[in-house]
Amino acid sequence: MEKLMILLFMIMVTPHLYAGVERIPVSDETFNNNDCEKNQSCDLLSFRLEVHDSIVTFPNKEQSFLTTANMSYQTKDVASLERFGIVQFIQGCQFTSDSNGGTFLEFNREYFNKKVTYKHPNLVIDSVDADPLYNSDLSDGTRPRHALYRWNDDPKSFELQGEHFFFEEKPSIPQLYVSDRPGTAFYVAQTKKAKNLSLQFKSCIFRIEDIPLESSPEGLKPEQALKCLEWFSSYVYDYALQRFNRSHEIAPVCLGPGE
Repeated sequence: MEKLMILLFMIMVTPHLYAGVERIPVSDETFNNNDCEKNQSCDLLSFRLEVHDSIVTFPNKEQSFLTTANMSYQTKDVASLERFGIVQFIQGCQFTSDSNGGTFLEFNREYFNKKVTYKHPNLVIDSVDADPLYNSDLSDGTRPRHALYRWNDDPKSFELQGEHFFFEEKPSIPQLYVSDRPGTAFYVAQTKKAKNLSLQFKSCIFRIEDIPLESSPEGLKPEQALKCLEWFSSYVYDYALQRFNRSHEIAPVCLGPGE
């Protein structure tokens, strides 16, 4: 799923299709695992969350908005990398709105091996399959769970240039990362409709022994993690101001019963 999102974004920003891309830093937070003895996690050195927004402007002046989160961790040695893993939690939804004040849940996603409406009114594990480990390998089981985790020749970079998958080659520096781009928001002037995002996330680092191979959406809690770092992807179109607003508050349409 993440590979598809990368491909779609690359297509979207191909030079002959767009006028420009603006990248806006949002946050860059690092947890240093200094008090590691109490939870027997001293092989883990740090956990980092880097978040930035992108605004794509097309020749007709319409714009598309998205958020990218890069989650990385570093251990004392390469052998320790598979002793830890990332579990992400999600709350909120993606929805369409119109100029009459209507809101519509029209978007689906793959979630725990099922296709569901893209709505999570409560904080739950963010996973496409039953393995709660974020971006775990979806192959036939012959590769490790961390197979699709990545590393870069430049340890400060999350770009495609210099990037390698863990299953292809082990890193020389004990650091791995995964990324999330939960969707795009945009307003279509011709239809006066907007595609909106109202999503909150907790990205958490766990000891791998605390992440079961299979889980339910509520099978783990952020409180069980070594550390969680929060971020959001929120673009809700304001028809009065004719612009997208960003808010840490989840839109009402995303709350309420059902997923």
